[in-house]
Amino acid sequence: MIGMDLQTNDSTQGLSVKDKAFMSLDPLFTSYAMLFIKDVLELKKMTDRPMELFKLYSHYIQLVEVNGEVTGIDRLNNAVIYTVDDGTGSIPCIHYWDDGMEPDFEMIAPKTAVSVVGTLTEIEGKRKIKASAVTLSSPSQEHTNQQLTIQLKEHYAKPLTLSEAIVRNEEAILEAFLNNCSTEDIPTLDSLLLRENLPTMKTLQEAVLKKYRTLKISRLDRVLTDPHLIQLATTVANGMEGKTQAKQLIKEAHRLLIRQGDIMEVKNQSDFYQPVDDEYLRSLVLKIVNETTMQLALANNYRGITSPFIVARVEQTPEFEDFAFCEVKVNNILGKMVDCGDLYLTSNNHYKPTVPEF
Repeated sequence: MIGMDLQTNDSTQGLSVKDKAFMSLDPLFTSYAMLFIKDVLELKKMTDRPMELFKLYSHYIQLVEVNGEVTGIDRLNNAVIYTVDDGTGSIPCIHYWDDGMEPDFEMIAPKTAVSVVGTLTEIEGKRKIKASAVTLSSPSQEHTNQQLTIQLKEHYAKPLTLSEAIVRNEEAILEAFLNNCSTEDIPTLDSLLLRENLPTMKTLQEAVLKKYRTLKISRLDRVLTDPHLIQLATTVANGMEGKTQAKQLIKEAHRLLIRQGDIMEVKNQSDFYQPVDDEYLRSLVLKIVNETTMQLALANNYRGITSPFIVARVEQTPEFEDFAFCEVKVNNILGKMVDCGDLYLTSNNHYKPTVPEF
């Protein structure tokens, strides 16, 4: 397939017109790049405010994810600065909060393992992360994140290429950019593929999840050899770089499903996976919140229940104790339960049932 290398202009004086027009079509531009702190500190800065961009191989990025241990905490009037160290380096992570939404400082203490996602910035010449979220990490998650960071670094190093669908629409994208249209008017990869009636990675991801739900519990190789998935992945590959193989795309869809918590790996059984039943998990979370609330409601200092506590309780249940469970899924379920009114979030980021069942 045709691809375009975006390694065009390393000058800090500004980006080329093509870079400015096409950088938002790079999936990494709007995703959190998982990096070691040493690599974050060594990124070359390409532009200044209002949009600070940094060069990661052939990618322009602004969002990063780091994982490490809290080695320092500095509380300000409307923020807390966590100094995070992952063994390769350390970086200050500034976590702001709105009025009346001061976080519970007791949740994150020195020597706590955390995962931080946010926007990379430079303040007074020093590189920092404006954190959008700071979450606790378990020992197993620390190890998983470290291994994933190593793997992703190799993936980031590959030259960025754009799909045939984008190349075929290159002139339209450049024209839209030069006419000073809003970013919403610039076509995205998915919209271009949809316009040409080609399935996207999201379509493939949904198909892989559907296959796992059909099999209930299965080895990865059964999914990789499924004729329907291979055919679908081959079609998706038509909109990507030529060396992308169908099985590689299925593996990528599989990896994303694991990271989102849609499927779980069976402990002590390599390459066996099972899909998560969202509705059952929702009812289980509600049961845990209600039971814990009933036990603690009479305590004078009862402030609600934290997400890490709920995740730990879920992992201890017979239904989930044999699986490597992803806390992202519980957090997503909690967010949906707040949106639909089953739970509400207190000012210190604790969960309480809207209508306690006791």
